[in-house]
Amino acid sequence: KAAAVADSFATQYFTWHFPDALRFADEHGKQWLRFMSSNVHDADLDEISKASVPPSFELGTPEITNDTASVKVSLHDVILMDTLGSRAHMQKDAERTIILVKNQDRWKVHSIQ
Repeated sequence: KAAAVADSFATQYFTWHFPDALRFADEHGKQWLRFMSSNVHDADLDEISKASVPPSFELGTPEITNDTASVKVSLHDVILMDTLGSRAHMQKDAERTIILVKNQDRWKVHSIQ
């Protein structure tokens, strides 16, 4: 189940559909997503609209310890915002780790590293 949540979240997040990613996040993750959304600028949107290749990703196997899971994500042709205040940019290959927590038998995204 952690893998399914990570996959659904990644599908929305790495295509810049931050509001749609909210439903897969816990309270900490939602605060972080709202902050990220508030820092998207016209230059970022221009970069997204210029992309000729859609982003793709592969998820690794979740590593689960008690109520915490981490899932490595290999990204390809993804537009990333690495530093606040600087323009988002296309990155051919990148890797991130999605951290999930389990609360009341439901996995939710807590953060991305």
